[in-house]
Amino acid sequence: MPTDKSKPLVGILLGSKSDWEIMQHCAAQLEELNVPWEAQAISAHRAPDALFDYLSTAMDRGLEVLIAAAARGLLASAHDLSEGGLAQALVEACLIGGLGAEVELPPGADPFMALFSESPGRVIVSVPPAQLTEFTGRCEDHSVPVSELGVVAVADAGLGLANLGKLTLAELARAWEETLPNLYGR
Repeated sequence: MPTDKSKPLVGILLGSKSDWEIMQHCAAQLEELNVPWEAQAISAHRAPDALFDYLSTAMDRGLEVLIAAAARGLLASAHDLSEGGLAQALVEACLIGGLGAEVELPPGADPFMALFSESPGRVIVSVPPAQLTEFTGRCEDHSVPVSELGVVAVADAGLGLANLGKLTLAELARAWEETLPNLYGR
């Protein structure tokens, strides 16, 4: 069912129309969650006044979660779970950011389903601890499902999954870099 976009809660801001190829997946996730959204292509370099107008009126127009979260520093990072699920997103986030994570799956969740279920409607975000209450409150105010899974940790911590094990960043990188070449004999 298409989402009613007459009162968008999420603004997808593009630097140019060519960004839509990637950002359309964000829109698809929002559609799956039935979250109203809007998208605008505004170049900060070519149209700084238009960008200022868009951002300065965002909250008055009802944009609350992602645009407001980014503007207020509520989000440190975000990654969709559409390819490889939570496990893939956690590995990529740890390797790209050079940080570790300590994660606990939801109580009663089947570990395989929780880690590998692919959905364009789910996103994992990291939120600075001081901003967690405001971020979760904004999500709950707008019926956007949110649950805390863990914390970002120092690189030495690697990726720890409560009751399942822990891998160092070196082990994650080796598996990431070698799996397909080994599988295809390269």
